[in-house]
Amino acid sequence: MSKRSNHHLTDLGCIAGEDLSEFGAGEEGWLAPDASTTLLCALDAHSLAIANRSLILILGWSDPDEPRVQIRPELSPFEAEHITAIEWLVFDEIKVIAVGTSRGFILVYSLRGDLIHRQSSQRYYCAVTIGDDAVISAFRLSEDRTRSLIGAILSKVVPATFSRIASFSKMIWRSEQMPKRKSEEKPQSFARASPLTCLKDHPRKGEKLTLSPSGTLAAITDSLGRILLLDTQTLVVVRLWKGYCDASCFFMEMLVNKEAIGSGCSYYEPGKSDYCLCLAIHAR
Repeated sequence: MSKRSNHHLTDLGCIAGEDLSEFGAGEEGWLAPDASTTLLCALDAHSLAIANRSLILILGWSDPDEPRVQIRPELSPFEAEHITAIEWLVFDEIKVIAVGTSRGFILVYSLRGDLIHRQSSQRYYCAVTIGDDAVISAFRLSEDRTRSLIGAILSKVVPATFSRIASFSKMIWRSEQMPKRKSEEKPQSFARASPLTCLKDHPRKGEKLTLSPSGTLAAITDSLGRILLLDTQTLVVVRLWKGYCDASCFFMEMLVNKEAIGSGCSYYEPGKSDYCLCLAIHAR
């Protein structure tokens, strides 16, 4: 039997203090993995960050006289938002604490507890186009997440439609002619687009685009007999098929293990998990 080596432990510091009472310190099993309030910890060379669902405590365990900092992020009470992750980020001599929440937001704080950055909550509409200049192009369309796509379109279409109806009614009733006004060109915010990415591969041209029911996948055919499967959320081509001339694609759902489901004696109604998304291809 090999001789057991001796491990020497060095006392680096002490974190005991009244601040830890809000994290359940002193109660039985407060650090157990199955505790009712799970604690998150992030350690670096000189500091320790401890967090529960709504509070973060930053303390310097190497210097007992260093002031401790409490951070209470602004979390949404309506969606039960809570802290899910903390991590130290070090950039040369700058050190910050990054906080992740259950809603998917990232907050960055300084060692003094100041909010340095909050991940933008804006969401953007993305338009994917195909054509001659680029097989695939993606553009960012809208910067206002509060306006729906339909609302943005109606805000541009309805005034023009109403103007045409009014002009048409005047022609019917032969109303008095109004003095003509010079039309003013106004910028349309929805028409502005910022390019995100594009795939140029001359002489290949994009021909047809088919979206999946959820809109997260797109099947694109090109002039060289290829079919590209595009992830519309990450804008990454995840699959490529060759040798499909004049192809047409459409997405459909099919039962998985249809024979096994139908062989049962009792009546069984397939659920969502019994279906899979398939891409059907028709080509010559």
